[in-house]
Amino acid sequence: MDFSTGGFNFEGLARALLGDITGFIGFLVLAGGAFWLASKAVTASQNAGTLDAAGAVKARKTARLILTVASLIAVAALTWRVVNVASVNRIPRTDADKQDVYKQMNTISTPTPKQ
Repeated sequence: MDFSTGGFNFEGLARALLGDITGFIGFLVLAGGAFWLASKAVTASQNAGTLDAAGAVKARKTARLILTVASLIAVAALTWRVVNVASVNRIPRTDADKQDVYKQMNTISTPTPKQ
């Protein structure tokens, strides 16, 4: 695999994976928040006397296990998606002027100054 400028197209890979990476980060934040809430609920139950020390340890271990398994599944899914996107033939399309489609998109999205 050629990692020089004329080889692999990292911009195309990044653009193709933007939504997946955003979803992955959002999932990790959500899962971390859920774990934090579960930990606070266990602490509150233990302080209120409705949960003994052994039950609190078991509840925290279970929450940690669920977080770990869900995070590993998310990492595996993102890795699978990266491999799928990177293995597809992602040669930048060219048009009549022989520019990459991304350069054309940037040119189109740049407003022309008024004179």
